[in-house]
Amino acid sequence: MKRGNVRDWIKLGLATAIESSGIGPITRAVRTATSGARIHVLGYHRVAARALAERGQARLYLMQVEGAPRAALYGFVHGDRFAFYQAGYDPEWRQRSVGTVLLGHIVRECFGEARSEFDFLRGTEPYKLKWANGWRETVRLRARDASLRALIHDAGRTAYWRLREAGKRALPDSALDWARRARKKVTR
Repeated sequence: MKRGNVRDWIKLGLATAIESSGIGPITRAVRTATSGARIHVLGYHRVAARALAERGQARLYLMQVEGAPRAALYGFVHGDRFAFYQAGYDPEWRQRSVGTVLLGHIVRECFGEARSEFDFLRGTEPYKLKWANGWRETVRLRARDASLRALIHDAGRTAYWRLREAGKRALPDSALDWARRARKKVTR
């Protein structure tokens, strides 16, 4: 199947795009999307997704092609802003750009709802930069005591995160995908 937008795929009967802000689908998606996450992150999303879904602020988009889910996106609405939190796609459908097709559909929908901002949140992944017309710097403020032990710990943590970001920029997508799969196996 060639690339196309969701509307074309729907006309052909090959895809459906579903928006769900119901509590059940949101919490099931959070459980799946955060399955490799740390316990405190998973707990936070279970509570937050339920509360936000009850207020109509959590959004879960699912694109189905040939009767199976091929791409999904989880985000939040706050005022006239949509915050893109997490997305994924069926790896076997990567060459068909199902994630990009779904993202285009959601951006179009946000404009239709008169949202003034589609926020990709933090990260400099190439696909985000293709869609964005600007970015904000993420600033982290950390406080520590003046001990040598705290200084060494802080320097090690900073070095780790800088190396991790440099590795993400330097490695090909296939190597990053392999590392993510390996990390998920280890954290389960």
